[in-house]
Amino acid sequence: MPRPGRVPAAGNGGLGGCLDFLLWHRAPKGQDGTARVFAKNSMDFLLHLTPQRTVSTLSPGAELLFGKGAASLVGKTVEALFPDLDLGGTKAPGGIDWKTVGQITTPTGVPCEVRQTSLPDGSALLNLHAQPGVCTLCAERFLTSVLAESEDAILYLDPEERVTIFNRGAEKLYGWKAEEILGKPVEVLVPEERRDELPELTRAVHEDGRVLNYRTVRRRRDGTEINVVISRTAMRDPEGHFVGTSVIIRDVTADVQARRQIQHSEKMAAVGQLAAGIAHELGTPLNVISGTAELLETEAATGDELTEGLHTIRTQAETCRRLLRSLMDYARRPRFELTDLDLNASVEETIRLLQRLLERQHIRVDTRLEPGLPAIQADANQVEQVLMNIFMNAWQAMPGGGSLTITTHSVPKANEVQIEITDTGHGIAPEHLSQIFNPFFTTKGPGGGTGLGLAVCDQIVTAHGGRIVATSEPGRGTTFSVSFPIGAPAIATTTRGDA
Repeated sequence: MPRPGRVPAAGNGGLGGCLDFLLWHRAPKGQDGTARVFAKNSMDFLLHLTPQRTVSTLSPGAELLFGKGAASLVGKTVEALFPDLDLGGTKAPGGIDWKTVGQITTPTGVPCEVRQTSLPDGSALLNLHAQPGVCTLCAERFLTSVLAESEDAILYLDPEERVTIFNRGAEKLYGWKAEEILGKPVEVLVPEERRDELPELTRAVHEDGRVLNYRTVRRRRDGTEINVVISRTAMRDPEGHFVGTSVIIRDVTADVQARRQIQHSEKMAAVGQLAAGIAHELGTPLNVISGTAELLETEAATGDELTEGLHTIRTQAETCRRLLRSLMDYARRPRFELTDLDLNASVEETIRLLQRLLERQHIRVDTRLEPGLPAIQADANQVEQVLMNIFMNAWQAMPGGGSLTITTHSVPKANEVQIEITDTGHGIAPEHLSQIFNPFFTTKGPGGGTGLGLAVCDQIVTAHGGRIVATSEPGRGTTFSVSFPIGAPAIATTTRGDA
């Protein structure tokens, strides 16, 4: 006997389904409208009627039979809907009974024999016993609905791996219209550098019948790369012959990015704690070294070898102190004084401060600032620190001169403003590009930098709810794109862990 409260499965219009329901109905349970629940969840073609003979619920199977007008049946009397049915009494003597009460043709054109199951509480179930083949018809309608409404990309490939089904989800994922893809080999949807995956996927489908959750990268029509999970299933006819492959592709780009961000944040939190510890432990000894050297220098004879050595000690101690200050800036929890900030004004002020330095190195500055740029809520000093670091990186990348282009513009769809800083310097090697925001990473020689400048920039921008990315081509220059949300950001008090 089925467990109380659990709706039993039933076949289309079969006596077994009614017997299952009878056993389930008589099992102990609360007064929770069980017959209605059964109708709502059964894959039989069922309508539940109240004691007043109004339709209260349609099963999913019945909804498919009645099509788009199914919802309009609820609340109407069965006599008004199906006047030719002979429903008889409203309550079965002695409990539950069933009988054939007539025939109807549904709005979707399906002829059905109607069987009534009368229940002790005066309600009833109408079981629509359809002609052979209607289950297949409903399954086809259900699959058509799934194909049309699914957010996932669903494809069907013929035995030659040509695309014969390309649903709306696939159009949204790839950016191509179905008519542009249908009939073409599936490899047109695969980046050239990843097409060597296809033979292995095909082999696995033929040998194992399916490939589940294969993680890879695909590319949209506009060139944007997306992280996806692909499942493929072999389709065979009743004789077992292979007739094609169903493919479901899910975009997991957001999940991958979130996972990477969490990993990055955890790593940066550990680095921040380490940096704070080092700065604290070394600060006092360095002060002692620097102070002692300065005292001895004042007592030594001017110009002798000892004086020069003591001066070197003081100079190097100051270099170490600067590094420690950078460490503390990086490890310290950021504090913000938010104001309505005009990003264009911040750009112009930073350029003014560096103008002579840039001119001496023959670097031409080209500003393309969008008039009326929306204000952002940000800490002016922190934003200028970001701009200063990026501008100085560009200056160092162009020792023989070049061009520095600064562009600002709003992005209404994303509700943000963006600044792009492009130089014509030596660029960044591809193997280094993904590491430039990591603390202590630098390609500069000894004494050329601490490797913390861009890490601090990333920290500040992220804490303002923005993002910073870099693109580069060796020998042709680098572009930094920095985005800030318009209006009040969700300020993160720290992005590298508490220090």
